Amino acid sequence: MIPLMSLACAFCMVLSDAFFNAGMFDSPVADMMVPAMILIFCPAGSSLSRKKAVFFPLLMAVIAVAVPVVRIVLMMKNMHDHILPFTKIFPVLLALIMLAFLGVGVISETDGQPAVKQSNLAVFFFLLIGAVYYKLYPGITLLAVLFVLSLMFFAHLYTGKARSSENVLPGKRRMAAGRPAGARTGNFSLLYSRLQTLFEEKKPYLDENITVGEVAKMLYTNKAYLSRAINDHTGKNFCQYVNHYRIMHSMQIFRQNPGLRVTELAEASGFHTIVSFNMAFRLVTNESPGEWCKRIRHELETKTDMVH
Repeated sequence: MIPLMSLACAFCMVLSDAFFNAGMFDSPVADMMVPAMILIFCPAGSSLSRKKAVFFPLLMAVIAVAVPVVRIVLMMKNMHDHILPFTKIFPVLLALIMLAFLGVGVISETDGQPAVKQSNLAVFFFLLIGAVYYKLYPGITLLAVLFVLSLMFFAHLYTGKARSSENVLPGKRRMAAGRPAGARTGNFSLLYSRLQTLFEEKKPYLDENITVGEVAKMLYTNKAYLSRAINDHTGKNFCQYVNHYRIMHSMQIFRQNPGLRVTELAEASGFHTIVSFNMAFRLVTNESPGEWCKRIRHELETKTDMVH
């Protein structure tokens, strides 16, 4: 959905620019930057809260729709001169939005390295857009001021993180090294709790093609964080965790319908093949599916005979 929206916005922006300027593209970088920023701001894997992560892509989509509409209206009224000031301010507006997004992202981070990466992206963005538009509009001061502010933002963030790291005890620093931000804030526990709720309510493990990336998107996190949360709480990797739920599901449906065959259990539980089902089942129960089904069927028959 997001890529299609970005593509549609790019088409509208470029087409309206071409018509408005009689085939002479006036702001090609800005026109392509708006739909690109929709993808950059996509909430999947974002460290932001869900509401904040959705806000920025929607904002860029609104801008991508509003700009062509304004161009068309001005073209119909033959008011080309009125768009020139906006054309100069437009890249500055995009830069401000990017700075706001990165700033919120940095505030959401609790570890130095991800925040520094965000600030590096901020500096690169302003260098790129400043270099392109300096040739089109030499002497413009807004971009220069904005670039200086971005450098100050980077310097303040970097020195602040360096000072905070000096206050960490050596033992704690060694324990924290290489760990994601959520490991020290309880975020992994919350993420694992959300994963359990998702698996119990939606049962995504029944999809034989489910991947860790797809589940991470459902939880608005990334693959590394999700894998770490699973490993910290269960000692399993993602595939082992999914197979455990699948085996529990197969055992449940067999107790409800003991006439099912092993192949039917495997298919109903989300396994590609009977071989993978047999291997996963033995890892969980220390029995083959056939042995377990035979034992449970005998237990159920014994209970039925006792009732009668």
